[in-house]
Amino acid sequence: MEVFCPNCPQRYRIPIDRVPTKPRMVMCNTCGNTWMQHFPKPGSLSALGSIKTHGNIRPVKRPIYPKAVLTVLQEEAALEAKLRS
Repeated sequence: MEVFCPNCPQRYRIPIDRVPTKPRMVMCNTCGNTWMQHFPKPGSLSALGSIKTHGNIRPVKRPIYPKAVLTVLQEEAALEAKLRS
């Protein structure tokens, strides 16, 4: 089963045998958004594997950053890795 953040394009995959039976508050690790996630009833989980598309699922796109932004991010990541070691 896949859970999609309503605020950003992040998605999370949950193995069918670990899907909760009750709604839960979840938080996106990417943007920090929290929402109440409702899950399908246990009997309907077997049908999820055969469903190819859902009306409310939007495609997930990888962000495209300008080269200057990528250079700054790479420099910051290198600096942080150096400081942590």
